[in-house]
Amino acid sequence: MISGCTGETAIGSLPLPDERRDSVSMRDNTGPLEVSIVVVSYNTKEALRLCIRSIYDHPPPTAFEVIVVDNASTDGSPEMMESSFSEVRLLRLDSNRGYAYACNYGAQSSTGRMLLFLNSDIEVTPGALRLLYDCVERRKGSTICSGRLESYDGSVQPSCRRFPTHFSIPFGRGSALSKLPVLKGLQDRYIMEPPEGEQEVDAVAGACMMIRKGVFEELAGFDERFFMYVEDLDLCYRLKGVGGVVLFSAEAVFKHRWGASSVAGELRLRLEHHRSIYRYFRKHYPGRRLSNLLLAIMLLAQLGSFFLLTFLNLRVTKGETSS
Repeated sequence: MISGCTGETAIGSLPLPDERRDSVSMRDNTGPLEVSIVVVSYNTKEALRLCIRSIYDHPPPTAFEVIVVDNASTDGSPEMMESSFSEVRLLRLDSNRGYAYACNYGAQSSTGRMLLFLNSDIEVTPGALRLLYDCVERRKGSTICSGRLESYDGSVQPSCRRFPTHFSIPFGRGSALSKLPVLKGLQDRYIMEPPEGEQEVDAVAGACMMIRKGVFEELAGFDERFFMYVEDLDLCYRLKGVGGVVLFSAEAVFKHRWGASSVAGELRLRLEHHRSIYRYFRKHYPGRRLSNLLLAIMLLAQLGSFFLLTFLNLRVTKGETSS
């Protein structure tokens, strides 16, 4: 079973233009509920507003509900949801428990036959939710389906992965080694270029992921030991381990707003990412102790070099400003 937690709930009605109000209301409330859309938010007020509006502007082809799980935001996100989107179910956590925990809590509270997990900085484009729904519905077995993530300038974001190895992970995106052109082929062993059409891949990004609720529960949901990052990779790995299929649909397009982080925020994100990567290998390759140790040393070296370069850049910037 998926673990939960205590939280407060608010329920109400989403304001929509008059000419669309009846059709959306019917889609929400008539017939068996098919899709539960779970959106996790932490201090993403304006992005969250756009995300929720895009869901109702371009909804799934069947009855659905939207559940927002708020990880104790302090930017007014919960109050905005209550006042502007009260038809959405709002689940408020008393502290930031991480993405995996919040997704599991939203899933446990859902009533749909399928689950769609969306980041709060995602915007849905026309037809995208129909394509994901049809993709999972056609496959009668255990299936995860995700779509194409694009920046607002039209560039494609890497959202497909091959399962990492101890050798390939040091060359992933963000690694200093990945910047060297001669090593790009090694980077491509982990991060895939998004394929065309609908194709099976090893893993997809949890920023946009649809799965049957029954399958998600059989897998015990996301592993909550991953506070941020890699929980999606871990879920795909476990699904594949029981004969499941992970699909990528290039036609299902979602706009993904990657926000700029402060220096402190960037350091925290890198720390959480490296911690989750190491936890992933410890979990799935417990017998490879030497390889895990070498990986830990490599990850620590990458963190150390990033901290040092950041510190030096700040010193240079400070010197230029004061001169």
